[in-house]
Amino acid sequence: MLDLLKQVAIGVSRTCSNTSEVCVKGLPQPTSVADGSIVQNILQVVIGIVAAICVLFVAIGGMRYILSQGDPQGVTKAKSTIMFALIGLAVTILAQGIVIVVAKALT
Repeated sequence: MLDLLKQVAIGVSRTCSNTSEVCVKGLPQPTSVADGSIVQNILQVVIGIVAAICVLFVAIGGMRYILSQGDPQGVTKAKSTIMFALIGLAVTILAQGIVIVVAKALT
């Protein structure tokens, strides 16, 4: 009886199939985010962007190395740019692995 009153009060025309949940006509039904798929998708996008930036900096370091034409300071800056970009890429790959392991552990 209480369910019927709730349905009438909020203007519900039907109930969800195979459940006791009330469905409001015209509104999207809530989905479960307990599996963490939304968070995992966001993290994958962010990690992909960071990885692309790391690859870009490796390319910039390579160009700096070529354009330094043997200048010791230029070569040192180029090598440090490449080294830090590769470290960032390694951290990004490890972060992706950690996200996958944690996501699998939670499901």
